[in-house]
Amino acid sequence: MRGDWDGNRVGWAWLGAQVGCSAWLLLAAILAGWAGSLLTASYVLGLFACLNGVVLLLWSSRGRLRIRTALVLLILASGATGTAAIYVLDAAGLLEAIQLEPWVYAADESYAILAVAHVAVLLCVWPRTSRDR
Repeated sequence: MRGDWDGNRVGWAWLGAQVGCSAWLLLAAILAGWAGSLLTASYVLGLFACLNGVVLLLWSSRGRLRIRTALVLLILASGATGTAAIYVLDAAGLLEAIQLEPWVYAADESYAILAVAHVAVLLCVWPRTSRDR
């Protein structure tokens, strides 16, 4: 096992990253099903399963991957599944219907929020020098 994956804290941090990246997809799938579109809910649930499959694959490859590389791949996978979920929900006309806040985000704003959040986190973990790799 590589040295940067050692320790109990890394396992809990990885679980936190997994839950943080994917919990909203599960909630969106439940709310889409509640709104009456089981097909859209199944698509979003499939995206939830795909993202968690990638997370499980990265965790099982921790002996070959550095944690920073795995985090970058996790962020990219989360951004891809999030973008696909917003697209599917918007195409079904459910993006505004499943909003829990009193205000409504349009699809364009949701894409922007998703992009800014993922780029910010990606820049935090991206290797800055060859020594960091």
